[in-house]
Amino acid sequence: MRLGSTFDGSYEPVAEICAALDDLRRVLPRLRAQTAPQRGPEAASFSHGTT
Repeated sequence: MRLGSTFDGSYEPVAEICAALDDLRRVLPRLRAQTAPQRGPEAASFSHGTT
């Protein structure tokens, strides 16, 4: 499958982009699991002392 090419016919940039996307897809679930859970606006006001 050909996704695209540069003006000189090289597919190297496309291959690099695909490899980077594969890396991102591999680590994204782990990164999402590491993030803190979302908190409501009341948590933000409490942290600033303005209840």
